[in-house]
Parts: sequence; C-alpha cells; structure tokens
Amino acid sequence: MDNLKQHNQLRWFQHIYNNAHTGIFVVNKERIILDVSRHFCTLFGYSKDELCGQSEAMLHIGFQSFQNFFDVAFKPALSGTPTRIDYQFKRKDGTFFWCHISGTLVENHDEVLWGINDITDKVILTQQLQEKSQLLVATQTLLHVGTWELDLQTKIIRASDEFYHIMGIPPKSKIT
Repeated sequence: MDNLKQHNQLRWFQHIYNNAHTGIFVVNKERIILDVSRHFCTLFGYSKDELCGQSEAMLHIGFQSFQNFFDVAFKPALSGTPTRIDYQFKRKDGTFFWCHISGTLVENHDEVLWGINDITDKVILTQQLQEKSQLLVATQTLLHVGTWELDLQTKIIRASDEFYHIMGIPPKSKIT
C-alpha cells in the first residue's frame, strides 16, 4: 500500500508541476537552471533542453539585472528567507516582461525553487493609472476645479488637493 501511495503522490506532483499556471524552476547555488516546468518554458519561449544546464543569466535583461537579482532575491532565498518580488525578465525573442517571482530554499540542498507569474498587464495598467492620475491633478490645478467624494458608510469625505486649495483649508484636513 505504501508503494501505491508513493506512486500516486509522485504522479500528482508531476501533474501539478507540469500543469500549474505558475512557471516553476529550480536553480543551484551557482545559479545554473536544473529543471523547469512546461509553463515556465511557455513564459520564456525556450524548450526545457535549451534551459536546463544553463545560467539563469540568460533570463535577465542584462548583466546588471542578473547581478542585482542576486542581491535582492537569490541571496536571501539561498540563505533560507522566502523571497517575493516583482522583477523584469527577458524572453528568448528578446522582449522584456514583468514577473512576480517567489523563491524558497529546497530543504537540505543548495538549490532554490522559484515560482514565477507574468504580471506585465498589471504593471502596464498601474503605470497608465498613475499617468492618468497625474494628468487629472494637473488638469484640476490648471482649471481650478476640485473634486470630493463622500463614503456613505464611513461618512468620510476624500477630496483632491485642488479642492482644499479652492476652499482655503490646509491639505488633508478633516472635512465634515
């Protein structure tokens, strides 16, 4: 029965590893790629054979990025601190894309297991939202138009900086 249970667990693990919607890869302490999941290959545009045995440097947008990743992500993960960051990488075709990557030390080994998700759309939308917000502030200032909103549940009023300026009250003062 134990052999059957182990066989099923291995089968389930392999299914999860190869069908997860998160890219998964393992690197050793020299930052050599040891294994990759199917989704990881899809994210980066490489085959498993093209990746395994290679330096993870090939995934970075440049050498400086590769070095910086060591300091902000790899080194902490290798020391046993679970790591989660947003970072920009490079696909095989040379295009850059943003990822959320998390890594953890493989127990009793000098290897790090990474999970990676493409967040490029989220990053682009966040940048666009920030640009639109800056444009709105500039427009309100130019036209001397302020905005405010009342949260009906909390009864808290939130207002733009220009609203405070027009009303002649200190910015971020409580409005009742």
